[in-house]
Amino acid sequence: MSAATLRVVHFPFWLGDFIMALPLARAFAAKHAGDRLVGVLDASLAPLLQRSGLPIEPWAFGKRQRRALLTRLRRERPAEVVLLTNSLGSIWPYFLARVPERRGFGSRFSRRLLTRPCAMDMNLPQGERNLALIEFPAGDSKPTPLARVPVDRGTPPFLMIFPGAQYGPAKFWGAERFAAVGQLAMEHGWQVGVFGSSGDAAEAKAVSGKLGHRRCVDYSGTLSLEGLLQFMERTTNPIALTNDSGALHLCAAAGVPSAGLYLSTNARRTPPAFGSFKLIEADIECRPCYRRQCPFGHYQCRERLEPARIFAELEALQAGRLS
Repeated sequence: MSAATLRVVHFPFWLGDFIMALPLARAFAAKHAGDRLVGVLDASLAPLLQRSGLPIEPWAFGKRQRRALLTRLRRERPAEVVLLTNSLGSIWPYFLARVPERRGFGSRFSRRLLTRPCAMDMNLPQGERNLALIEFPAGDSKPTPLARVPVDRGTPPFLMIFPGAQYGPAKFWGAERFAAVGQLAMEHGWQVGVFGSSGDAAEAKAVSGKLGHRRCVDYSGTLSLEGLLQFMERTTNPIALTNDSGALHLCAAAGVPSAGLYLSTNARRTPPAFGSFKLIEADIECRPCYRRQCPFGHYQCRERLEPARIFAELEALQAGRLS
């Protein structure tokens, strides 16, 4: 009996980009059912791949472990790789290992190392752009939720505020505004908590401090990705408010209704690939600029989003969940 053909998906290292790649991973698994499928990814993301239920074996190799990845590729000899990162460094091991079919978008220079470079259609959302890499025009590529969150009409919602964003200040709505939404939620009987990585601790502390530490618990830096998903599964009626960040994609993918604030970025290019969500943008001519800092210094893309409007969107999300 011949061995199954080995095929690889090289996932992005960023949380949001990884989750937006899950529809491709599902379609890839459906297209190559019966083959041995592998996902190369950062070790922190392996629990999410496991939760996805996809028949894809995780290989945990970080950006600094490319030599070790090359060694394994030469030993295992995959027939194909689909690359969802564009850097020269990420494609190089597959080129050196002479993987016969190397699909990806690539950058101006790295695409020369691909056997099947693909044009990137920026008119499509990122999740749909990814699907073009495997020429999968039809079929259900929608993944299953990464968590099962409890819903109960008789229990007030639990508002999960994620005030952080790693990209830069042009993606931050601001602690004062997040706290104003949290205050409105409390006035309506909702529970409120603040979440994020250890790098978001300053923003999270500012929000919880404005709301009062006894009324709003700061969970930032205390939960791993798996721990955060387990928290959602223990919490009745969770609902999320985030900047355009990995947290938005994670919450939506977990089945948590999520309101995402797109300030300097474009909601049509990088929306969550699946889940229940509402994406909110300000109507201002200079956006999206994709800058880390406002080039004009006025940050009107965040100033024009009023807390009362955002809370109304959260209420609509909650009503939709219960309808």
